[in-house]
Amino acid sequence: MRLVCTFQIRRSRSVRIHLAHTFRKVGADGVLRLLVAQAWLSQNVFYSPFYLLQLSSISYDFNLRNALSTAMTSQTTEGDIAFSIPSISKDCKTWYQIHGPHPSTTSLRPLLILHGGPGIPHNYLLPLTDLATTHSIPLIFYDQIGCGRSTHLPEKKHDAAFWTVDLFLRELDNLLTHLSIGNNYDLLGQSWGGILGACHAIRQPPGLKNLIIANSPTDMGSWLEAANRLRSQLPEDVQEVLNRCEREGDEASEEYEKAMMVFYERHVCRVVPMPGDLQESFRQLKEDSTVYLTM
Repeated sequence: MRLVCTFQIRRSRSVRIHLAHTFRKVGADGVLRLLVAQAWLSQNVFYSPFYLLQLSSISYDFNLRNALSTAMTSQTTEGDIAFSIPSISKDCKTWYQIHGPHPSTTSLRPLLILHGGPGIPHNYLLPLTDLATTHSIPLIFYDQIGCGRSTHLPEKKHDAAFWTVDLFLRELDNLLTHLSIGNNYDLLGQSWGGILGACHAIRQPPGLKNLIIANSPTDMGSWLEAANRLRSQLPEDVQEVLNRCEREGDEASEEYEKAMMVFYERHVCRVVPMPGDLQESFRQLKEDSTVYLTM
């Protein structure tokens, strides 16, 4: 069986907050059960306290979901959504891709995926499409504004006043409205995506049923301290390149990229070679790092 990672904590009646790791198994009765472990989530950097109120377990019919998996496999649709940003005159769009039935044609609750970065396209999260075939969960990927197949805004590089959490929250709301899923949906946010998902959840949108937070910091000060400690353990010549390029604003250079890959290979992905989907995300990040370097 595959290992699923989710801790579940409940903040209200309508929203469940998940924070890695849960174990799943099939019982003797053929029912797939999620064994939910207990965890505390400390007050996060966006000043939104989440408190653990109850521990629960979930079960659902594994055989029924398997029966639907074949139909789910062959269904993939994609499109673009107009996204208006009042502060600029450029016409912008958000690209999305749906694996499984379109939300308008099914009563199954979709899982919307929020990628990390900010500014690292969705590709590295594509292995999650297994959920569409193994559990019949409609998955929705999208590239956040400024990266991937959505509109790029390189002229806004280093414009911190433009690239705000609120910008991405409005884009998320726009996507939910366009796909008509605002009354019933789940979110999975990875890294920065988990922060974005948490900021969305604290507004208590009535249609959000579950939030899964994966690999996301709850306190940026602690995260920076830990990242800097790991960076200090890199070879001295690698540290010298990183420090010099950042000091000179030369983060787009090949020299800086190679030095960063030393860090990534130690602390981001230790699979050699890196999976193709992750390599594609890094390739696109190299082409346009506007959002990533600004935020």
